[in-house]
Amino acid sequence: MAQASPIPLTAQQLFVRASLLGMLKASPVLDRFCGWMLAIGGVVLGFLLGNLGSIQPYLSVEAIKRFMWLLLIAVAFGFLEKFAASMVEAGIGAAEEVESSVIHLFKGEVEVIEAPFDAEAMLGEIKSALWFPAKQLFGFGAKRGASDPNAGLKYGAKILQMQFYFAVFETFFFVLAGSALVRGIG
Repeated sequence: MAQASPIPLTAQQLFVRASLLGMLKASPVLDRFCGWMLAIGGVVLGFLLGNLGSIQPYLSVEAIKRFMWLLLIAVAFGFLEKFAASMVEAGIGAAEEVESSVIHLFKGEVEVIEAPFDAEAMLGEIKSALWFPAKQLFGFGAKRGASDPNAGLKYGAKILQMQFYFAVFETFFFVLAGSALVRGIG
């Protein structure tokens, strides 16, 4: 006979969970792309600043200033993207670790010493390890998770969408910075 889940899932909730977890796996790919853009932008900026004296006859000072400002904006969006990616990765990791722990518990591979299970105490322990704003976000998510077992993954999907927009803006400003640099040649 199958063990009862601590949070019973309907077939629909199970498929929603699997779909959301699958969707969130796009985050690392997007994050690597943005990381490469940041690295390339840093190399180009370092090259320009390191060779400013020899480049200045071919590139106007105004073009270099425009390039640097646009690159700075792109880098800001890149850091926002990295922050969003870390939040998505943390959500994926937490979901997978909880699922793995529950499976080990049901298989009898983990000995449970204390009983009964106190959900409030468990959530309190997790919140005690967090700082602002993660503590408030976790508390809000835990309340939502009591009625919707996929609430955390749904928030992760929303953050993934924000990560996507940050990546689009980062790419846009990198292209603008490159075009400002090319137009300044002369």
